[in-house]
Amino acid sequence: MEQRYATTKVILKQKLSVINNIALTNDILTLTNSTRSFILVTAHFLNTANNCTPEHEMVTLTARRMYQAHTADYIKECFENITDEFTIEKDCILSITTDGGANMVAAVKKFLEDGKRIPCMAHLLNLIVDGATRDNAPVLQIANRVKAIVTYFKQSVNAMDDLRAEQEGQKKEGEVLTLIQSVSTRWNSCLDMLERFNTLSAIVAKILATRRNAPDMITSSELSVIRDLIILLTPFKQATEEISGDQYVTSSLAIPIANLLQKGLEEVKPFTEFGVAVQKSLLNLVIAKLNHRDIYILL
Repeated sequence: MEQRYATTKVILKQKLSVINNIALTNDILTLTNSTRSFILVTAHFLNTANNCTPEHEMVTLTARRMYQAHTADYIKECFENITDEFTIEKDCILSITTDGGANMVAAVKKFLEDGKRIPCMAHLLNLIVDGATRDNAPVLQIANRVKAIVTYFKQSVNAMDDLRAEQEGQKKEGEVLTLIQSVSTRWNSCLDMLERFNTLSAIVAKILATRRNAPDMITSSELSVIRDLIILLTPFKQATEEISGDQYVTSSLAIPIANLLQKGLEEVKPFTEFGVAVQKSLLNLVIAKLNHRDIYILL
């Protein structure tokens, strides 16, 4: 394995040595329930080898363990070590896409210069959704109640068997659905959880009603709030998936997506009071974060 890595690395360095324009993307990953952190750096470039039609290529350079506090100086040092290792000259780096953390912003400025950092739009979308839900505590409470119900089913073999059995007469093999649990590090998973819960809500209610010590079922009014949330948040999930593509250039999508999200939020009509509150929060955050001048840098 080590020999294969070394050989692949040599080939990659040779390929990068003739590339004059490279865009980097970066993230820092901290493992769940752990203090271990890794810095990930990916290179994006157009391969024009053999005078062929330019092809977009993306390659992950490293997922390197970080051993110090994530200060701007330490992150800058990581950038320098990684680019030196792959013989990437600073003059060849067009930009680095990062989240908006103050340490990351300062690190890119120290490593390159002003105007070379592109804000990660997927991260901005995550901040918008996270901010809107945190601004509306009752909505978080409903989501947490759904999560508790999903946890109950995940921990009860009998309840899960009943959930499957209720569907087997109506669905073909392989089409039976189960509940989806949300993951704290991925807001999209909360939307996935709510969508699946809404689809199975009638069956879930029937099963919970027959079991002792089961959590209370969501009320009809709370289910209406969930349906509003699904309508409001689905465009953000679609935008996140579109802007996170790795087989095409995504920077040109930033402005159209920002405009479409704002227009869509202005036109949608939630059915519940809490839905209206979330809509207002989302709209305010979209205007504040996606209309910021940083979105237009280098686009």
